[in-house]
This record gives sequence, structure tokens and C-alpha cells, in this order.
Amino acid sequence: MLSVRRAHAWPVLTVLFVCPAMSLAQSADQPGGNGPAPSKAVPMIGMSGGKKAAAPKGDPVVIAGDGKAQTTLTMDLRKYDFAGTKSENRMYMPSGVKLAAQRPDGVVKEPQYSGTPKYATITVGNGTPSQFVIAVDEADGKEPQIYLDLNGDGDLTNDGTGEWQHKDKARDGGLPSYQGTWTFKPGWKTADGGNTRGEYALNFYWQPGRESLNYYNASARVGKITIEGRVFDVTLIENDADGLFNKLFDPNKPLVVGEKTTKPVWLLLDGDQFDIRGTFPFADMNYLARVSDDGSTLSMAPTMKVVRVPSPGRESVTMLAAGAEAPDFEVLAWKPGQTRLDTANRVKLSDFRGKKIVVVDFWATWCGPCMKGIPHMSKIAEAVEGQDVVVMAVNTSDDAAPFVKFATGKGKDYKFMLARDPAGRDANGNTIARKLYGVTGIPATFIIDKTGKIAAVVSGYMEGDHKVENYLKGLGVKID
Repeated sequence: MLSVRRAHAWPVLTVLFVCPAMSLAQSADQPGGNGPAPSKAVPMIGMSGGKKAAAPKGDPVVIAGDGKAQTTLTMDLRKYDFAGTKSENRMYMPSGVKLAAQRPDGVVKEPQYSGTPKYATITVGNGTPSQFVIAVDEADGKEPQIYLDLNGDGDLTNDGTGEWQHKDKARDGGLPSYQGTWTFKPGWKTADGGNTRGEYALNFYWQPGRESLNYYNASARVGKITIEGRVFDVTLIENDADGLFNKLFDPNKPLVVGEKTTKPVWLLLDGDQFDIRGTFPFADMNYLARVSDDGSTLSMAPTMKVVRVPSPGRESVTMLAAGAEAPDFEVLAWKPGQTRLDTANRVKLSDFRGKKIVVVDFWATWCGPCMKGIPHMSKIAEAVEGQDVVVMAVNTSDDAAPFVKFATGKGKDYKFMLARDPAGRDANGNTIARKLYGVTGIPATFIIDKTGKIAAVVSGYMEGDHKVENYLKGLGVKID
């Protein structure tokens, strides 16, 4: 199931999010829709601190001296490239950047584009350079291209051919997925006010028509550190994909409402994981780690100080359950023969009140499990044809272009009513799924009876799952 980011009194309605829970908060922020993804999902550890107090291999560490330690770490450029992410079962925290038609300042040379390019600028490092321009070139009938200014000189022609490194073909009526790992050459500020150059790699992934480019760090710092005579393997991972490792929280700095909170900086000691933005428990003591901006130097020492990283403020969302009144909503309906979105074609859930059983399926083109469940929804729609049942597939938390491509392609073959949430990919999660139904992951299916009450809720989709059919049978619907 994919998780959804912030994103009645009627005939029986079933709202189905077709995917085994994928996050709407991430939406297309992970290469899991139709693209490659880690082979095993690992629970993401909370942003407030480490996984657990250290339980080192062998005998426990006993701090007899001052417990201080320091080391120099090297950059493993591709430790967590796509293959490494999969082999390490790493749960990454993706970042995203909006693609725009406006060419950024500083671009001095460009390739010959096939279409109209869209640009983005990302930050890696905090020295000179630290701003890097990316151009995505998409044209009908041609493979999309990506041009990256890897060395920060403003020239988009001297850092590669423009080809994506890997393509996954479209599946289940979805879109193909493109990915690649590229190494940037950023600068970092040094303690003495100077500037040091280095390398840092990022994994990028994207699908045609997407208005944003997603990425996460491929590089990590690695080495060893000796604490009280014991040698530990060290891995240092920053999760903002900006190449900056020094993110120790300053409790004296005023908190600004709406200010973006940094993601965890993980310190792995023989596999035990700690967020070093604050103090952390190690060997029955309270430790503080200090690291250079580029992550090349690390020191650890016991401390009486306690630094707690504040959790980002988030709106509490609870998904509606069976027995609750189903909120009304209005969506853009897609009619047979339609070739583009038409805001005049609208339908409300309440239009069916007292008349039909309705199955509403919230889905997204970027959601792999959703796309796998779409044919199943179509079969349900076909099975209940002629009865007082409507199956409505509502596209949510998605870009318009991929939806239209689906609707005018394979979507024409499906038997359900196709529709789209007018909110589209709303950055604040003001979607029907999230705001009205409290959905934080798709797929999620709400079965609503003719009194306007939610009769049942089904989260996720697995092949061979017939929960929706069984609930509908319980409401008197005939399904073979």
C-alpha cells in the first residue's frame, strides 16, 4: 500500500485505493510505481533518534576512560546507488524538486533539445560550487533526455550524453520509469573558512509527464573508529541528499513556523543506528557526535548535555472507519471519447445517493500496486453491471499528464467510471482522499451503503484478494 501525502447518504459506495499501501506523502517520491525499488521494505526509523541503544557485537563496551574517539572517513560514492539500496535493504528518504520552464541564472551553454526543456536547481554542499542545474528534455516520439551540470560550471553539454542510464518499460497501463546515478563535484566550507572540493553522487528517477524530479543520496562516508580499545565499522548517511553531514540541532536557535526540518543524519556503528542531529545513547552513556560539513571528520564524546531534535509538526490524520458518515465530494469525470481534461465534466458522490451502490477507487499512475489493482477493479465493475452499483476510479495525488495518457490509452478498455480529484498533486495534501477520508496510504477502499454510511474499509491490494467483492455480497450485490 502506498501512503498518501497531505494525498453521505448514498447508494453503497466503495472507495478503493488500489495499491498495497504506498505513501501519498511520498507519492511519486520513490521509484516504486513502475520503476525499480528495493527488494525488501524496511521500516523507517523515527526521525527523533536512533533505532536503539547500542548493543555492539561481542562483549558490551565499558567506558573506563574519557570515552572520547575521533576518526577520518572516506566517501563511498556509490554505496547506496540503486543496486546498493537493494542489496542493503535501505529505506531511503527521497527528495524532490519542481521542474519549471524558466531557465535558471548561471546557465552558459545548452545542448540542442528535442522538445521544450524543463529545469531544476539542486543544492549539494555549502561551498563553491553548491548550485547545480538540471534540464529534462521531453519530446513526443523520442526518448527523454536529462542534462546535468555536474561540475557547476554552467555548461549542460560537457557532463554526459543526456541519456538516462536505465529504463523500466511501462507495466499495467502505467508509464515507463527512468533512473540514473550521477556524481557531482561540489564544494564544502572548511573550519578555517576555506573551501574544499570533492564528489557526491545522487540517484535520480522520473517518469514522463511528471512535473517533479525525485532523488536521494547514493554516497555515504565510511571508515572505522576505536572506542575504548574496540574498533567499530562506521557508516555516516545524510538523508537530505544535499551532501551536508553537520546538522547538529541547536536548541538555542529560535524555531520558525513552517521552516523545513532536516532529515536524520545516521551514524552506524557495527550496524547500530543513531541520529546524530542530537545526543544519543551508547554504552550506557549519553554521547554527542560532531562531524565536519563534508562528513570527512567525526568525533564522539560522552556529555551531560541532552540535545533532542524536535519532531516536525504534522497534522494528525485518522482514516474514516466503518460506521462513519461518508463525506460528499466532487470530481472531474472522464467521458468516453474525451482527449483532455474538461472541468465542466463533474460528478458528485451525492448524485448517486439513494439510487446505487458506488465503488470509488482512489489511485495514482505512479503507484505500482494501484496499477496492478486497476484490472481487478475493472472486473468488479463488469461483474456488477446491470445492478445498482457504480464503480468510480478516482485519480488522486497525481500529475495531470500521466493521468491523461492513461485515460486515452489503456484506460479506455476498463469498465469503471474514470475520474480525477481536481486537487491533483496538492503540495499541502488537500485532496479528497487525505482531507475528507483521512487516507495516508493507497490503496484504500471505502464501501459505503445506501444510507451514506461507510460499511467497510479495505486497505491495500494483493493479487487474489476478494475483500471488496465479499463486502459487496454482504450488501446484497450478486457477484459470481
